Amino acid sequence: MRLFIAALLTLTAGSTAFAGVTQQQCESLSKPVYEKFPAVQTRDDEVTLSPQKCALVKDLIKVYEDYVAKADKMSCPFAYNEGKKVGGAAERADMLAGLRKVYKENCR
Repeated sequence: MRLFIAALLTLTAGSTAFAGVTQQQCESLSKPVYEKFPAVQTRDDEVTLSPQKCALVKDLIKVYEDYVAKADKMSCPFAYNEGKKVGGAAERADMLAGLRKVYKENCR
């Protein structure tokens, strides 16, 4: 019985652990993504991506996948606009799909 109660408390704690996630915590999750983003920006006249740029995009996708998993687990919004939550998991999934599409179309 004690084991059952302990397991129940553990499950409850795990499911409510991220209920009070702050804007600062959510925004800090995205820092690694924002650090990598400038490196993959392209010039307007850049039609095809170089192998180096493709490697950077692939790395960005991995970092973004990690961010998506953590942000979804914490129920973070996609963004904050004047302190209000905007979007969420669906927008992150769209962004990830877009990154994968760019990689697939330009790097293979």
